[in-house]
This record gives sequence, C-alpha cells and structure tokens, in this order.
Amino acid sequence: MAQMTMFALFLFAVGILILIYWFAAADHMQSSDMFGSGMLFRSARYPLSGKPDVVLKRRRTFMPVEYKSCNSGGIARDWDVAQLLSYCLLIEECAGRTKGGKLVYRDMEFFIPWNGRSRRYIENTIMEMLNGYDRMTDDTWKCGTCEFRQFCGR
Repeated sequence: MAQMTMFALFLFAVGILILIYWFAAADHMQSSDMFGSGMLFRSARYPLSGKPDVVLKRRRTFMPVEYKSCNSGGIARDWDVAQLLSYCLLIEECAGRTKGGKLVYRDMEFFIPWNGRSRRYIENTIMEMLNGYDRMTDDTWKCGTCEFRQFCGR
C-alpha cells in the first residue's frame, strides 16, 4: 500500500513537471519575455499612445496581444483590428520589430499580420481622424452606446 502511495506521488510530480515544461516551452512566453499592461507606448510621429494588454517578446520581435471580453462572432471586428494595428505601429516606433499581433476573444483568437498593407491602413485611418473625417454610421442602433455620440449630433 505504501508503494502505491509513493508511485501515485511520483506520477503527480511528473505531471507537474510536464505542465511546467509545457508552459515554459510551448507557445506561451516565459515571464521574462512578457510585458504586462503597465507599458505605455507613445508615438513621436503621431498623436498616438496606448497600453496593449500584453506584449510578448521573442528574440528581437515584439507582439501585442489584446484580450476582448466578448465573443468574436467568427470575425475580428474592424475597430479591434485598428486598435491592435495601432499598437503594432507604436511598438515598431518605440521598441523594435513586430510581425503582427493577436486579438483574443472569448470564443477564438486571430493573428493580425503587420506588413505594408496593414501599415498603410492604420496610417490612413490616423490621418482621417486627424483631418476630421466624420462619416456617420448608417446603423443608428450603434448610436445608443457610442462614446462619440456627443460629437456627431445624433
């Protein structure tokens, strides 16, 4: 009976070691390679700043990760993509190289690549905002919870 208890403890210890190895070696980052939400990035080129939820670092490449408290509905939302790409722009300017970032919803996650196309998209979006581009949505049901409602006059 004592041998059975020792064997069970041994298996438990091996299981714990496997979990520790999995967290350290899998796609998860070690704590020294992860920066929490306290890291504020500021752009010198644009009036833009932000704090990604998490920034992962692999070698000399950084990846912002944004956690969303809702389901995705199978697609990454445009405004969430714009937020993440803004973080990619900030990280590239302030910290170094990035290949993209992750949007993590409750039901799925998306990798959003950082390339010339995504850079042009977010830079154009920033310029539209700076130039006062004001396109009202045709979906008036969105106005009820919109934080910019006071500015558009609806």
